[in-house]
Amino acid sequence: MNKKVLAWTSSQGKIRLGCASTSLAATIYDGFYTAHSLFHFLVIEDEDRDEDSLFECKLLKHPKRYELLKATSVIVWDEFPSNHREIFEAAYRALNGYKDKVVICFGDFRQIVPVVKYGSRLLNTDPDFK
Repeated sequence: MNKKVLAWTSSQGKIRLGCASTSLAATIYDGFYTAHSLFHFLVIEDEDRDEDSLFECKLLKHPKRYELLKATSVIVWDEFPSNHREIFEAAYRALNGYKDKVVICFGDFRQIVPVVKYGSRLLNTDPDFK
C-alpha cells in the first residue's frame, strides 16, 4: 500500500517524503529517512533527557531541509506507533500544523510493547529474580 501511495504522489508531480521509526524500516522504501533524520531531531537517551523540555526539530539549522519539508505535499510515516508521540508533535509544530500537507501514518500496534502499570523502565538485575 505504501509503495502505491508513493508512486501515485510522484505521478501527480507532487513532492513526497517518507520516514520510519528505524533505519531498517526506512530501507524498505526508496528515499525514506528515519523520523529523527527527516525532521532533524537530536537523539537523546531517556536518562539524559530533561522531562520538562519539549522535543524540538532542529530545522532552522538546516534551511534547505526546512524548505523541502514546507514544499512537500505528502509525508508518509511508516512504523508510526513506534515513535514517541513528542516527535510527531514537534514535527507538527515545526511545520505549522501540517498545513497544506497530507500525512499518512502506517504501523502495527501489535508490535508495541505493552505498558506495565506501576512498572519501571529499569531492568531487574537481581540474579535470583525469576
